[in-house]
Amino acid sequence: MYLRKCLSILTKAKTSDYRTTRALQICIVFTTTLAIQNFFSFAHAAWTGFAVMMIYAGFDAGAVMQRTFHRFWGALLGLLLSYILWFIGHIDYRLLFMIIPIVVFFAYFSLGKLYAIPTIFTVTLTALGTDFYSTDSYFVAWFFSDYFICTVIALIICAIFEYAVFKRSNLTHKFYADLQKDVIANLNELLSVVMDKVLSQSDYLKHTVKFNQKVLEFNNFVGTVVHAYHVQDGLLAELDVFS
Repeated sequence: MYLRKCLSILTKAKTSDYRTTRALQICIVFTTTLAIQNFFSFAHAAWTGFAVMMIYAGFDAGAVMQRTFHRFWGALLGLLLSYILWFIGHIDYRLLFMIIPIVVFFAYFSLGKLYAIPTIFTVTLTALGTDFYSTDSYFVAWFFSDYFICTVIALIICAIFEYAVFKRSNLTHKFYADLQKDVIANLNELLSVVMDKVLSQSDYLKHTVKFNQKVLEFNNFVGTVVHAYHVQDGLLAELDVFS
């Protein structure tokens, strides 16, 4: 009944722009996540919401699914690495004073890499402090199992909504059309500034920054659109031509 009402809201929102539709979709996913958290009674079930929050963003399904699978594998590798480092720390706790700065270094300088790589080190940093929170009623090993369960549930939630529930919304094509117009409009503005008889350095820098931001946004879209399950070959060919 709940899902049917949400879908009816999306149907009525067809006349609105794609950003409003996507905002409704994100709200539906988060509301469903909160309901699932309350349904399950295992410890730290609320971590599911944090996992979904780190994954579910963007206007195209490709970006969402790329983040989802990168987050999943990054979290698994991060848990494995933190489990190994946790045992090393028990050999001699002073080793952690050397290990933690190294992990922080990799976490910071891997932010521009694939989404899975910084996830590995951020999860590792999160798990390294678990030994401080162990009690007689909650063992540290349970932390790793709870984190794993929440990550799997987040993966299932995002996959079901993107592959089944939202498959007909076709927001990727709408987002690309809007992005293409912005790139062309910013390029025209930059060209008009350059063509003036007296070149204004401030206007030139301002429009250059705006145009470069749109180009970076477009390049990110090109890199993630291949992960969208519903994208037609015509859009991919158009992307190549426009690039």
